[in-house]
This record gives sequence, structure tokens and C-alpha cells, in this order.
Amino acid sequence: MPLIDIIDTGTFDSAWYWLLLLLAWWWSGHRTMGVPHEVMVIAARRGGAMAAHVEALVRAEVARLSAIMRPAGVALAALGGFVAGLLATAGFWGGSDFAQGLCLIVLPQLAVTALHVRLAFRLERAPLEGSALHRALSRQRIWDQLVWSAAATVAAALGLLHILPRLFGLG
Repeated sequence: MPLIDIIDTGTFDSAWYWLLLLLAWWWSGHRTMGVPHEVMVIAARRGGAMAAHVEALVRAEVARLSAIMRPAGVALAALGGFVAGLLATAGFWGGSDFAQGLCLIVLPQLAVTALHVRLAFRLERAPLEGSALHRALSRQRIWDQLVWSAAATVAAALGLLHILPRLFGLG
């Protein structure tokens, strides 16, 4: 079997697309403001030095995001909006399955990134510590998961709309 047949470029009927979507979801949900989820859980249980490490990681992420977004935030937001609009237009108006699939990966990542930048600016203005920081990070993680769950649901629905007609000989 030729390699090109194994790496199918069809979007919703390709295992590679679903693997990429899963990987993007995992990558985005594994860390909240630079802190791995398991570290957040351990810090919430034990406190002490681990909580101090979490606070240091969050301070570093806040500084990193602020350093990037203050000078270039508007340009990056415009670029992200342009790419998202281009993919959405090509995918949903132009009928490109590939662009639809990319749009369903890029849009949630842009939304999650915007939420992280918003939290970073909030933490820069009013730094949190201890349980208040843990609550803010946990709430952010829930929002991240909700965004990606909605994206996966929409992708699954579009995948079904794409695959089912062919299965029943309608397309």
C-alpha cells in the first residue's frame, strides 16, 4: 500500500485528523497558565513548596504573555482573526473539508489563548496567591475544556454529516 493512501488528506474520514484534534485538545488542556494539571492538584492538596512552585510558574507565564502581547497583541489578534476568517470562509462557504477541519482546530485554540491572555492581564493587575490562585486556574481550566468540548462536538457532528451520506449511498 502506497504511503499516500495511508496518510489520507480527507479531513473528517481520516484517523489522522481525529488524532490531530485529540492532540490539540490535550496540548491545550494539559497546562493552564504554564502549570501542568497534576501539579495544580498536588499543590492544592499539599500546599507548601509545591504551591510556591505553582505561583512561580504562573508569574513566569504572566510575564511571558504580557511581554508578547503588550507590544504585538493587536497585530497577533488581527493575524489570528484573519487566519480564522480565511479558514472559516474557505471551509464553510467554499466547501473545503480541509479548511473546515483546520478551522475546528484553530478557532478553539485562538479562543483558549485569548482567555489565557485575559487571565494573564488580570493576574498582572491583581496577583493572586494560594487558594485564590488555585480557584482562578481551575476556573480557567474548566473554560478551556468547555471550549474544546464544544469544538470536538461540532467536529463530530460535521464528521457525521460528511460520512453518513456516503455510508448510506446518498453522496
